[in-house]
Amino acid sequence: MLCFFDPLLHSGEYMIVEDAAVPEIGQDSWHEGGAGRAIAQFMGCRGSDYEIETGYCDYYGRNVTGNPNGYRRKK
Repeated sequence: MLCFFDPLLHSGEYMIVEDAAVPEIGQDSWHEGGAGRAIAQFMGCRGSDYEIETGYCDYYGRNVTGNPNGYRRKK
């Protein structure tokens, strides 16, 4: 799904992937790795075009969010 949206985004726009905290709550095996796995796979092939928006991911502390590393801005 992330690959679908990638060509639609312009520089400076965001891709926000929610619910990447599935492994932290022990549900990753139920959801085939969850959103975190999808982010990792997408970043493996398109990661150089995006950067983590740490201002949002780390607002309350390092990755204290339901979307760890899930706020990505296209370069």
